[in-house]
Amino acid sequence: MRKNKIEFLINKVSEITQKEKDQIVKLQAEETEKARLLAEEEKAKKEQELLLKQSVSDQFTPSQNASTNNNLNQTIDPVAEADEFRKNFKEQYGREPSSGEIQMDWLRKQGIVK
Repeated sequence: MRKNKIEFLINKVSEITQKEKDQIVKLQAEETEKARLLAEEEKAKKEQELLLKQSVSDQFTPSQNASTNNNLNQTIDPVAEADEFRKNFKEQYGREPSSGEIQMDWLRKQGIVK
């Protein structure tokens, strides 16, 4: 009877130990997969940043119309020019332009962006 109890307890401890080992293996596999996915995301992010940098550098090739002495084309009244752009934009699209759209207009006028 005592031997049966001991064997029963040993079996229970073995079951618990095996469940613990199985759980550890499962968690390790999940952590490995998470690490792999994070590494892939980082690699994709770096590749995207590199492509963006290349795209920006490709876009920033000053045109022949740009000032050759590196001075930006100056306007007499840049505020009035921006107000005129806002007015024309609102008439054309029925909404106010975003700050980015205003900046892009200015960059185009300077010959920095096509």
